[in-house]
Amino acid sequence: MSRLQLSGPELILALVLLRTTLVLSIAWLLHGTLRRFSVRFPVYLWRFTMVGLFVMVGTTPFLSGWGFQFAERSPQNEWQTQWTHLLPAHQGPALEPVITEPVITSTADAPGSASPAATSQPAASIQNLRRGDNAQHAFAFSFAVLRERITIAACFGYIAIAGLMLLRILRQFIALRLVLRQADTAEDRIVDFVGSVSRSMGLPDPPDVMASSGISVPMTTGIHRPMILFPESLLGHLSDEQLRFVTAHECSHLQGRDLAWSLLARITQIFFWPIPLVWKLPSAHRFACDVRCDAVASKGDRPSYAKMLADLAIGLHRSLEQPFALAFLRQSEVVARVRQIGSDGFVREPNGLTKVLAGLAFTTVFVVAGTIGVNFLPLYANPDQARGRVRVTVVDPSGTPVVGAEAQVVGLRTVDESASAYGNHAMTASSATNRRGKATVEYPLFVYEQMKTGTIMLMIQHPEYAPFHQEYSVDSPIEASLTPGRRFTATAVDAKTQQRISEDLYAVLSDQTQNPAWQLHQDGTLHSPPLDPSIQSVMLVRYREGTPTLFSEPIDLTGNLVDLPMRTGETLRGVLSDRVPRPVIDGRVALTVALSSKPNAAVNRQSIDWCETTTVNPDGSFVFESIPPCSELQVVADCEGFVSATPPAAELLARIPYVTTMQHAESMQRSFTVSQVCSSEDSEPCVIEMERAATVNFQIVDPAGKPVSNAVISLSPGIVFTPGPSLIFGTYFRTPRWLTSARQALKTADSKTLSDKPFVATTDAKGQATISGIPGKDHISVSVTHPQYELPATEPNSYHRSGNFSIDPGETRGITLTVQKKGVQVLGRE
Repeated sequence: MSRLQLSGPELILALVLLRTTLVLSIAWLLHGTLRRFSVRFPVYLWRFTMVGLFVMVGTTPFLSGWGFQFAERSPQNEWQTQWTHLLPAHQGPALEPVITEPVITSTADAPGSASPAATSQPAASIQNLRRGDNAQHAFAFSFAVLRERITIAACFGYIAIAGLMLLRILRQFIALRLVLRQADTAEDRIVDFVGSVSRSMGLPDPPDVMASSGISVPMTTGIHRPMILFPESLLGHLSDEQLRFVTAHECSHLQGRDLAWSLLARITQIFFWPIPLVWKLPSAHRFACDVRCDAVASKGDRPSYAKMLADLAIGLHRSLEQPFALAFLRQSEVVARVRQIGSDGFVREPNGLTKVLAGLAFTTVFVVAGTIGVNFLPLYANPDQARGRVRVTVVDPSGTPVVGAEAQVVGLRTVDESASAYGNHAMTASSATNRRGKATVEYPLFVYEQMKTGTIMLMIQHPEYAPFHQEYSVDSPIEASLTPGRRFTATAVDAKTQQRISEDLYAVLSDQTQNPAWQLHQDGTLHSPPLDPSIQSVMLVRYREGTPTLFSEPIDLTGNLVDLPMRTGETLRGVLSDRVPRPVIDGRVALTVALSSKPNAAVNRQSIDWCETTTVNPDGSFVFESIPPCSELQVVADCEGFVSATPPAAELLARIPYVTTMQHAESMQRSFTVSQVCSSEDSEPCVIEMERAATVNFQIVDPAGKPVSNAVISLSPGIVFTPGPSLIFGTYFRTPRWLTSARQALKTADSKTLSDKPFVATTDAKGQATISGIPGKDHISVSVTHPQYELPATEPNSYHRSGNFSIDPGETRGITLTVQKKGVQVLGRE
């Protein structure tokens, strides 16, 4: 499934642009409405807008966890059942497992032994691999480089245009300084008059008064040292009334600190210049300030004040357009200001309560719009998953940054359960490293509910390096060192005909966390992806559905493999024990073979595992037509009403290396279905001992005792292969399907590959559901899923909502589970 996700700086930038556009859109819509009620409201509006924009930018990196994943969202459990073979698990099963969700895990450990020396690959083969097999990685690398170049170009363009706008402000500032140098102190009569008006308006200190021949209209300048600047040509023509109008207007600018706010408006325009809605913000704020000052200056005589504006506009030649001075009049605004003076809302003064309510309304609108308002945009969004980010640096063994490596989070552990199995598997979109080998990787902030993520499993892939999987804490930046991958080629021949096998040829490695998708060329040459040097052995397989499977001998990975002989595997015949009545219904047998490249070597975690299933005939017999030659085979079986029995505790103690005491063996026998052992060398069919399965009738009720319908009940009885994967009973891994799915370039295996017979049922209108075929064991985990209800936590400080129950083989019993409304109790919430 293809995904497109904005992450890291790109996500923050996208959120800033979207939220800024939304805030400005709301501001412009309110601008025309508010000035009808009071001339002060537009001033408040634009000032709240400017502050809100900068606060929003400052908080976006912290609130961008509310961001969005532009993707087709796939069910979480789909990935849980398809990718868990990549995740490490414990050496052995826990005695009392508590499983929050029915997930499939693997007990395959990461390889820990020393790696053999790798042989070099011919240059021609490497070039062919780069041209053909790694096309997808090459595209990802090219896209990462192109995206980085576009980002750098965009940053330079943003800085360049912002710099030009700053230079324009600097030029205007220099022009104003030249005017001030040529200005002289105004006449004493004008200075005294201005001082009298300013004191009457409540200004603590009267402003300086200067006269200049370089301007044509009065203006105010100076943030720290305020000054009113009059044109020399105008002073001799102003009457006392007009002088009072002009002085009151300019003093009102000083009283409202309009000059500082106008400077902030220009800074806002520069900072957010890519957004068209911000281009007119400085002029809109300046006009709102002028209208408010007109209202203050014209009290008692609005007609005379409007006439003075018109008279001054006739002789107006130019004014300084800059943020360091506020001119009394601009020709483009004369008509609008005269009309505003004549409106009813012009003289309306809001009371204190109205000002407070307006401030709260503006703040609420901008906070909501600036943080979560984007949720309402028509995007394919995923707002219910809060996201965290961690910085990843990827280097090679020499410390050189690796460019184009795809980093991705594929597993999570909670802070409180850092040593547990993964409580949730949430694969996120990958992020490619830049030229400095750095990438920002996103991960779900919570594993489930409010259980915070403490550690992540990081997967890193690159066409020239071995796949990388390692756990890291989310509390600090990550530095990952990639190992150059070893590449191999292999060819195989049919041992009978000595003909080259050129179709349906696959490779099975001793480490199944590695990519199984070896590329098969038309000449029958099998090319490996970059492999971890710790991988010790490989087995070639010719698998074609409907024909006997051919196998090579397991062989060490010490060089290129040429013309390995392939032979038909052995046949295993068996039968279910007589305890199962005939005809057998819905019978299946799962088999696991563990192979080693060393003769007579003990089976361990570096073994090659081959897993397969077959159906049981009505007479109870079954056949595996072709399996790898091996003296010891592990099998489990199930059919209608019966499951395979676990061997006695004494056999488990003797057979399983990590079971060291009889108490441990007895506990495992009670808690898990453990595989039985067959031998392909026996002449007699393998007999699988069976026992009766259990049945549970579930009743789901709410706290009032009323039945809850449409509740999904899931059970997780465990099954153990030794060695091999530990699964949920009834879900069997199939190596052939895994190989063919990988060959088809699918990132996830077919869900039918792993999940066959889940223990799941949905309650009816009476809140009842029945699950049968359950192994009679202790500590079987049960969970309930419902849109409105959930199981309570098992204990006050528990981290899980699943319950446990025990049942004997062949027993039928009823279990009532009481669920509570969601939100009553949130796991992880302090």
